[in-house]
Amino acid sequence: MEPNFQSNLDTAGFCEHGYAHTECRFCRNTSERSQEQRFDDVERARVGVEQAVLLDVYLENDVPHSLEDFLLTYSIAKEEITAGLQQRFIDVIQRWNTIADTHAKIEAELDRLTFSRFGDHWSTNVGKIIFSSIVSNDFSNPQYPKGNIEAVRRGPLYVMFFDNPEDYARIHKGNSGGTYHRAESTSLELPNFSLNVNILMVNGERHNDYSYGTVSHERQHFINDIWMRKTPGTKFDQNGMNLLSTREDWIKDEVLAYLKEGSDSETFRVLRGELYGHLFSGLKDSDAKKMDDTLEEIIDAMKTLEAYFPTKNSRALLVYHLIDTPYQRIPEVLRLLCDFEEHRGNPASTFEIPGKNSEFLNDGIIPPDDDDY
Repeated sequence: MEPNFQSNLDTAGFCEHGYAHTECRFCRNTSERSQEQRFDDVERARVGVEQAVLLDVYLENDVPHSLEDFLLTYSIAKEEITAGLQQRFIDVIQRWNTIADTHAKIEAELDRLTFSRFGDHWSTNVGKIIFSSIVSNDFSNPQYPKGNIEAVRRGPLYVMFFDNPEDYARIHKGNSGGTYHRAESTSLELPNFSLNVNILMVNGERHNDYSYGTVSHERQHFINDIWMRKTPGTKFDQNGMNLLSTREDWIKDEVLAYLKEGSDSETFRVLRGELYGHLFSGLKDSDAKKMDDTLEEIIDAMKTLEAYFPTKNSRALLVYHLIDTPYQRIPEVLRLLCDFEEHRGNPASTFEIPGKNSEFLNDGIIPPDDDDY
């Protein structure tokens, strides 16, 4: 079946004003509104965007999640969140909880297997169990890594950190049934049963800047999948690719992940390189040019935006301003946000998240790995 790559410019979702596109009077009348009126729109939308960022952070905590607990955690009155966003938050929380509950059961089984084989539950031994399952699919004749692999469950994901590049290269050749270096469902063949696990693999040790950036980037792909609204009844191909997703969705998914990671404007050019050739392959020249032109506009807008969104917290604001904005409209929204920050005193630069430090981006550049998509 040939994927449907029609443009999604009319996709309903969470526009820059904080409303569904089909319901937003501001989107319908953009050309008739003054710059100050549009700034007022962004300021109102920023409330919902900040709430969405807080929800993202809230989901990092491995506890039973609910809208009520989220509101209590951040001292938000329920009436401060629009009815539409309340339902959106509930849907996201329910999806997250369902997947996290499944992975909690997987964790219990992996811990049981690890204890039976090694006599402990150390994360490095869990890593050996997962590595052996992917590489050999033979639990009776395990093949263990040369170095240490820490495997840690984080809600609906298992994150694996490799301190030996040879192990990472080896597992990359394993029969995992998924794309590596990204949160995807991986089949683990274990005694008497199989487990489908969302595994995020990092070619590097835990607790360093590179690994931090990689986890942030790859986790955002998972978040995007939960947040982005897809057509009901979506079908998938043999590789798990969404057949009804547009190419705009694919490249936008990467744009959001690089934004969340903290990459600078020039890093976005990697999306036009060989590493991301799948984003453009098979397209008509005219369609590829439109996507490429939009990417150049995004890069150009980012050169200015970097000064106004200098922290990791502020970059999260950018992501949720854009999470439902169609790819072709991203440059327009970025330019609007830049003008808003300049004329309203740059509130994004002082945006704080309770319990998180306001970290300034280093160089904003975290090099992509060879299979980072």
